[in-house]
Amino acid sequence: MLALSTTWNSHRYTDGEALLSELRTLGITGVEVAPGTKISLLPGFRRVLKTGRANVISVGNFCPLPIDPKGVGVLRCELTSPNPAWRERAIHWTKITIDYAAGLEASYVVLRLGGTAMQGFTAELYRQVRSGGLHSRRFVTEKLRGIRERARESGPWMTRAKATLDVLLPYAASKGVRLAILGTGNYEEGPTETEMLELLQSVGKGGALGYWHDFSQTQKKANLGLLDHAEWLQEIRPHLLGCHLNDLRWPDETGCVPLSGMIDFDRLIPLLPPQTPLIWNVNPRCRAAELRQMVPVWEERFLKGAKAR
Repeated sequence: MLALSTTWNSHRYTDGEALLSELRTLGITGVEVAPGTKISLLPGFRRVLKTGRANVISVGNFCPLPIDPKGVGVLRCELTSPNPAWRERAIHWTKITIDYAAGLEASYVVLRLGGTAMQGFTAELYRQVRSGGLHSRRFVTEKLRGIRERARESGPWMTRAKATLDVLLPYAASKGVRLAILGTGNYEEGPTETEMLELLQSVGKGGALGYWHDFSQTQKKANLGLLDHAEWLQEIRPHLLGCHLNDLRWPDETGCVPLSGMIDFDRLIPLLPPQTPLIWNVNPRCRAAELRQMVPVWEERFLKGAKAR
């Protein structure tokens, strides 16, 4: 199932109906309402949904764009913030997102849980890669140091994550919405792959909580030797609810149109469960002509082959 995130074009519209009309010109009727989508677009989305000309698969947290508390900043209000007031504010905004998702008849809300006190590790590794230092002694030393530091952050971060999910999961269930934790490409941010599995196994019982795979973000970690993309996808497969479909240009340019970068989709796509939602989550800089060209190529290469099998 193919859909497109409003990340790509929401900045160009004030009317949701016009936005969805552009997506239909690309041959796509499924939608993910991206984090930070303007509230002014939502009435137009509802008008189109009533006609059956589009359907919302997922909503990214936070949505709509929250009102910024004076002196705080929206990005600092994370679901795993060590500041209790900011964490409570993030939970409040997430419940609003869940409400909107239920109103749009979306199946999933996609969550970014938040960072740790660790700063700058991933960016420094990529700085070394771009200067030709991949696998150098300095690179390996820095990577091992960062892995140890991140492990020290895990306990407190996991405590906050579990407490937050214990609040949000019953609320989402009461609205008929499932929560999906987004995998990220920054090692400082949680959850790591180990933490992801622990969360899904400890608080995600019964299928109310799952995993949302982002292809380019995961490939970022693979490029640093922090994981094997295919092995991780196989391991997490039983918990997978959906994917952000995008490509990566070496070493860390994310959000590219699928089949325009370095990701080995021929190897990875067969690892997905059948009927997994694939949300094309591409950079706003990507041209409509690129999407119009690649959507039928993707369908011919992967969707028709899957039907034949």
